[in-house]
Amino acid sequence: MNNVLIRENDQIKNSTLEHNASNSEPDSLTSLNFLILMVIVLYIVSLILNREKHDDEEKDHRENNHEEDIDKYSMDIQWSNEDNAFIVTVPELPGCMTHGSTYVEAAKQGRDAIESWISASRDWGDPIPPPKIATFA
Repeated sequence: MNNVLIRENDQIKNSTLEHNASNSEPDSLTSLNFLILMVIVLYIVSLILNREKHDDEEKDHRENNHEEDIDKYSMDIQWSNEDNAFIVTVPELPGCMTHGSTYVEAAKQGRDAIESWISASRDWGDPIPPPKIATFA
């Protein structure tokens, strides 16, 4: 009877050790898999954040450059008897036109039209032509 108890006791110990060994391996694999997954997720998030930062910096650069150039665009201001107003066109920006009842008002409206034209083109992702720079010989 003693032998039977010892054998049963050994079987219980062995099965418990086997069970613990087999369970600890998947736990460590699960932890390792989770850690690897977290590293991958953090890497992807950092890529996304860096891209957004780069896009924002590029957008700021584009906006700042064109805001500096607004006063460099040429305006053609001519009186129109038909409209009884000064008509303003901006040759570098297709379709950019406005008017004013006085020359000063027309020039102010022209600057506002240039700002609006550039802002709309930027929002739509359209190219913005640079201002023509006059060269004198």
